[in-house]
Amino acid sequence: MSTGFSYGGEYYQLIRNGKVASIIPQANIVVLTGPKIGVMVEYSGSVYQTIKLLEKPKKALPAKKVSKSRKPYKPPQDHVWRQSFSKTAKGFYEETDREIIEALYESRLAWRYITRWWGCQGRAKRVYRRRSQRPLTAMTTSTREKG
Repeated sequence: MSTGFSYGGEYYQLIRNGKVASIIPQANIVVLTGPKIGVMVEYSGSVYQTIKLLEKPKKALPAKKVSKSRKPYKPPQDHVWRQSFSKTAKGFYEETDREIIEALYESRLAWRYITRWWGCQGRAKRVYRRRSQRPLTAMTTSTREKG
């Protein structure tokens, strides 16, 4: 909000009931001048008295917020990030290659991925590398033992 305006190369401030009044910046005002009343302003249906200022009023700068200095977070010594690569985190275990292969053979999603990769749709398909080579069987539809 603005409290002053310029008129005729001079700067004025609005006063109402002995207090500084404010107006919206770039608002239209009507300046009333006369030998008896001096300079008065009509703004939004009210008449304000004015005081002549010696210099242009300075804009009030917003107060800078003082930021608190923050200390960087340091995880405790037993945190996962601080453990070396040779140590395993709690709750994890290493699987042998045999267990991983068995899990892949038992997984339906793995077979779905493999069949798409080979171009099969759940059935055996023969893959030829060259015409001179014998056909290779890519996979069968089921590897589980029926029992």
